[in-house]
Amino acid sequence: LFTITTGVAQTKLVTVDCSVPVGSGKRMTGVNTGPQSVVSGTTAACLETIGNELIRTHDYHGPCDYWAYTDFFNYTLQKFNYAFQSHLPTGYHWASTDDQIAEIIHSGFQPFFRLGISFPGGGISPASPMPKDSDAINFKTFAGIAKRTAMHYTAGWDHGFNHSIPYWEIWNEPNHKASWDFDSVEAYYRLYRACADSIKSFDPHLKVGGPAAAKNAFYNGGNQYTLNQNYLSNFLKYCKENETPLDFYSFHMYDRPNPYNLRMLADTLSYYLNLYGFANTELILSENNNNTGGYTNTSKGCSYLTSELISLVNSRLSKFIWYRGVDLSPLCDADDGTHPNLTLNGYA
Repeated sequence: LFTITTGVAQTKLVTVDCSVPVGSGKRMTGVNTGPQSVVSGTTAACLETIGNELIRTHDYHGPCDYWAYTDFFNYTLQKFNYAFQSHLPTGYHWASTDDQIAEIIHSGFQPFFRLGISFPGGGISPASPMPKDSDAINFKTFAGIAKRTAMHYTAGWDHGFNHSIPYWEIWNEPNHKASWDFDSVEAYYRLYRACADSIKSFDPHLKVGGPAAAKNAFYNGGNQYTLNQNYLSNFLKYCKENETPLDFYSFHMYDRPNPYNLRMLADTLSYYLNLYGFANTELILSENNNNTGGYTNTSKGCSYLTSELISLVNSRLSKFIWYRGVDLSPLCDADDGTHPNLTLNGYA
C-alpha cells in the first residue's frame, strides 16, 4: 500500500496484490550472430542474463551463407554453377555452418535461420551472389537449397540433425542495393514465393517469412515518416493473390530517437497485415541497433530501453532482435565468461 501525490490537494491510495497473477510476460529478445568467447566478444552468459532467446544466423560471413555451404556459387570466379543440383548431397559442404548452429544450440539458444547471404562488404563476402530469375533456373535452384537446408538441420538429411529451428527467413534487406541488385522489386516476391512453397512442401509446420526489409522501406530521410509500399502493401498483396504463406513479416529499424517509435511502426505494420488478410502473421523486428538511444551506461539509457521494451511487449511484435550479439557493450561489458558485467542499460 502506498500513496501517490497527484496534485496540490489530491492523493490516491493504490493497493498492489502481488499474489494475484494477471498474465505472463513475453520473452522476445534475440541477437544477430553470437555467442563468442570472452576473449573475442559478448559471451553466452551475458546473452542469457539479459533474457536472450534466439540467435539470427546473419552476418557470419561464411557460416550460414548459401554460397559457403553449397557449390551453387563459385566464390573464386564469382560465378554461378548452373550444373548444380540442389537435391544431391554431393554439392553441399556443411562443416562450418554445422559448427555455428551447434554453438548456438549448445549455448542454450534457438537458431533463427536467415537463408541467403551476409551483408556484402569489406572484402569478406562475395560481391553479388544474388540468384537472378532471368537465368531461368536460379530461383528454382535457390528454393531447392532452402528446402534442403531445412531438411539438413531439422530432419537429418545428408548426415544432418533434428534441431528445433522453427523460423526460416527468406533473404536479407532486398530493398538495399548491396543485398539485392535488381531493378525489379517483384523479383524478390518471386524468390520468396519459390522458397516458401519449397520449404512448406517439406514441412508445413516450419515458419517461413520475410522480407527482412531495411529501414528505408519505412522512412525516407531524417525523421519524415513515409511508407514505401514495395515491401509492404505490394508484397502483401502479391502473397495474398498467389496464396503464398507468410508466417511472419520481418523488418529492420535503426536510430530512432523516440523509444515509442517502434511501437508506432509495429502498429502501422499490423494494420497493413490485417488489411491484406494476414491477421495471424507474426511481426518480427529482425535487426535493431543496441545503442539504446545513444545513451550508454546511464540511467537515461536504462529508461530509454525500458520504455521501448514495455511498449513493444504490449504490441503485436513477437521478436525483438539486436544487431549484433558479438558486441553488446551497451548492455554488457567484458566479463569472465561466467558472471556477466551488466551496464546500467543492461539492467533494463
